[in-house]
Amino acid sequence: MLVLVFLGLAGVAVPMFGSPQAYRLGWAATQLESDIVFAQAESFVHPDDRRLVVFDLEANHYSIATESDPLSAVTHPISGKPHIVTFGEGDFTHLSGVSIQSYALAGDDRLGFGAYGQLDQDSDATVVLAAGQATITVTVRSSTGGVSSR
Repeated sequence: MLVLVFLGLAGVAVPMFGSPQAYRLGWAATQLESDIVFAQAESFVHPDDRRLVVFDLEANHYSIATESDPLSAVTHPISGKPHIVTFGEGDFTHLSGVSIQSYALAGDDRLGFGAYGQLDQDSDATVVLAAGQATITVTVRSSTGGVSSR
């Protein structure tokens, strides 16, 4: 019984010693993944004006926009605000220290989707997020539209 209590306490205590930057980086990747999936779903619902994920390295943010107006973010369905994610600011202050380090989106700053959620480019798309020395890469597969991070 004492061993089980010790293991239980260790399971709670060990994560407390993990890097806060690593946790923020993981949450930032999860946020980006969910926004990519949202844009894919919205492209399916709105095939006449598909959605894009538009990145801005200088401003350290990305937004969800339409093909017809890629410079204006769509309205977030829950918050009612423009769908813009800036790590470390506004609703995302808990992700301070995270930055968009780089992306590979077939030569531009936009991740677009076809009517079935597939990428609008022939190669996989990648976005690298960084926090301190740690990085995580979010990948969208060109063949399936599947999103993953590592």
